[in-house]
Amino acid sequence: MNDSMRDGERDQIRFNKKIIFFAVIGIALFAGILLSFKPLLVAGAVGFFVSLIAFLLKREIAVYLILLTLFFEADVFSFLVLGARIRSSLVIASIALVALVLLFVFRKLNLERTPLDIFLWMYIGINFLALKNSTSLSRGLKISILLLGLALLYYVVINCVTSKRIFLRAFNLMLFIGLTEISYGLYQVIAGMSNMYLGTGLPIGHSGIMQQAYLNSPWGRPYGTFVEPDWYGAIAAFYTLFFLILYSSHPHKKKNLYLGGMILSLIGLFFSFVRASWVAVLVALVIMVLSRNIMRLKNVKFDVLYKLSFLSLFMVVLFLSFSPSLSSIIRERLTVKLDPSTRFVLPRLATTKYAIKSFLKNPIIGNGPGNPIIEEGSDEYDEMVEEGLSLFTNREYTYSIVVNLLNDTGVIGLIVFILFLAKYVRFNIKNIPTVDPDFQIINFALFGGVLTLFISYLATNGLWIPFTWAFLALSVAGIKVAQEH
Repeated sequence: MNDSMRDGERDQIRFNKKIIFFAVIGIALFAGILLSFKPLLVAGAVGFFVSLIAFLLKREIAVYLILLTLFFEADVFSFLVLGARIRSSLVIASIALVALVLLFVFRKLNLERTPLDIFLWMYIGINFLALKNSTSLSRGLKISILLLGLALLYYVVINCVTSKRIFLRAFNLMLFIGLTEISYGLYQVIAGMSNMYLGTGLPIGHSGIMQQAYLNSPWGRPYGTFVEPDWYGAIAAFYTLFFLILYSSHPHKKKNLYLGGMILSLIGLFFSFVRASWVAVLVALVIMVLSRNIMRLKNVKFDVLYKLSFLSLFMVVLFLSFSPSLSSIIRERLTVKLDPSTRFVLPRLATTKYAIKSFLKNPIIGNGPGNPIIEEGSDEYDEMVEEGLSLFTNREYTYSIVVNLLNDTGVIGLIVFILFLAKYVRFNIKNIPTVDPDFQIINFALFGGVLTLFISYLATNGLWIPFTWAFLALSVAGIKVAQEH
């Protein structure tokens, strides 16, 4: 037994030496060739090879780096290649994918499979198939490749999170990045208030104060490191339900951390003023209570829910009582108007209406991903301009994931995606009760967080954002490793 272990260690050492040798030669060759062009290319090549070596030697590093860069979504944190915006998390996932392929070729790993594979690849395939109906092939191809990249990111996480140890480290890192992102958004709120009322001149963020007129809010809305506040609201919703389940259920010493995370997430959720996220948390809570009963999870508790509901209501009333600005914002967010000058209702209704018209042109497999909802020169285009909605004529997506799926991939794409989500739900309901109590709570919390995201996407679609697929992968991987003995 000891001899076989020593032989295995020697083989691994020899393999590691080969990797380092070929990587050094590769870096030297690339650096020599690229040096005559641009130093930036040299830096990129060196970075690629250094990352590749690290992932080949210890592939879980890729997951940690993906998580650390997961929320860097704004333009200032990304770059353009042939007109396509490239996120740092996808760059890391691409290098990790190369490492996984090499490890597979050298027979150093067996690629992991998941119960979602069939429907996931069917959905990706339908997006490419629907390109034949696209009026903007270049845009459709970019979105199809983006979706393929997101699917591959999912598999990178699955194939790197291969043990309980790695999963728990990734889980703890996920807590850290979530608390950091939400805290940064709340800093933007505080800085905005301080600048407006005290004239402090604090830096806000890469976009300054955002959407003041939209909300009638002097301090704008928090957006963190994202392009816009909707995605900050989605993340706040994810972590609100996530921390709620962890705090309600975990008896361990991290309870204070979970309580702090829950309160921070709730405050971030409130100040995001994203109604889709507000509703998503409420709907997800009901679903999770029902799911807990179906799975008969004795370790998952919701006793704190009633206390939290009362406390949240009390805090909201207190805020509104002392802040006329907050009262004005809440009225703005909760008032449904059908006046032509409405900033919110008509754009969403209009894009939905015209997207359905577009879907009806190719109802079976849709018009291809990223296809403009309104074609310039069409009757619908002129009609939208007459309605005062010229800003939305070039919109290539809708606010609802359902309408977006219908327009992009037709009835077939929508059905396949529903089956994909149904398979994910069934996988959780079937397997979470079979794992250890601690992992039951963690996996149930991840399950609730992911469901919250997809519920919010019914009104604010974030399917094309990497954090959706990374969290989905962690949720699946968490159950897979928890079932190992």
